[in-house]
Amino acid sequence: MDFLFEYLMFLGQVVTLVVAFLIIASSLAGLSGRQHGDQGHLVIRKLNERVRELRFTMENHLLTAEEAKRQHKSESKSEKAEAKRRPKQPSLQPSKSQTSKRQRSLMSMATQMLAPKAKG
Repeated sequence: MDFLFEYLMFLGQVVTLVVAFLIIASSLAGLSGRQHGDQGHLVIRKLNERVRELRFTMENHLLTAEEAKRQHKSESKSEKAEAKRRPKQPSLQPSKSQTSKRQRSLMSMATQMLAPKAKG
């Protein structure tokens, strides 16, 4: 009987240690997951392109081939005209007038250093 009591005490201690280890491991995993999730992120999807494709598919099934082609052609013409009227987006790359002489000389030096040397 004494042996059984000691065995049950040992088993209780082992179970307690395993449960404590699991609690500590799960809390550490939760903390590390929260640190990365605090910044958040945005997912941007262009829904207008998907809707446009669905509309084209529906028009192809509902209209005759000539009508669908005429419709798409007139729409593409109006999109091109709208694109011409819209101001251009600014470029992220600086133009030559915006770069200084020092920047251009540094860029040319870097290009020369990275270019393969010709033997001769």
